[in-house]
Amino acid sequence: MLRSVITARLLVATGAAGAFSAASYGSKPAALSSTNLPGALFPPGFKLETHAGELVDAAEALQHKHVLLYFSANWCPPCRRFTPALKDFYEVASRQAGGKKVEVIFVPSDEDEASARAYLRDHMGAWLMVPYGAPERWALKKRYGSWAGAEREVLGTEGKRSGIPTLVLVDGASGDELDLTVRAKIEEAAGEPTRVAACLHSFEVCKGHHSALGGRGW
Repeated sequence: MLRSVITARLLVATGAAGAFSAASYGSKPAALSSTNLPGALFPPGFKLETHAGELVDAAEALQHKHVLLYFSANWCPPCRRFTPALKDFYEVASRQAGGKKVEVIFVPSDEDEASARAYLRDHMGAWLMVPYGAPERWALKKRYGSWAGAEREVLGTEGKRSGIPTLVLVDGASGDELDLTVRAKIEEAAGEPTRVAACLHSFEVCKGHHSALGGRGW
């Protein structure tokens, strides 16, 4: 009975009552702390899942890219409102850059793997996803302090800075956080080419500041 009450409260807190059970997330992975490696976004040889369901080497896919981590879920109404704006930005930015210079990595908070894949396939761009069963999915949430209210049973509350959706600009090699305000910038750009170009320039500025302060290069 007590567990049912707790679960119901968590669902109300996320605005998704009835969408899923917090128990769907399972137990906290034993490898959680070991996957959050300092100085690296992902461990060597880590594979990301593509929009088509294939696996690609993370280091190769992210090389020379502006990397955006997108913490989101299909059951989350604010996520569903923001995802189209991010998709528009991504498509305009890819055309402007004369090649794919922006990579979005979906870090799912969906209730199961099938839901996460469907969200990526049906509503997102040609992005990448952290595989649902990978412990790195949890490690990224802890590292950047972003997870859904219903995930408190797995991740607790310590270190949490935001719920979902959250979008973070990071260094593709080190994983260093470059800009946590990027969601607001993309919403303001609204897919308008001049504003998208200005947003991309801000990414370059963030990267330049990071390098000047001794951050790892591309």
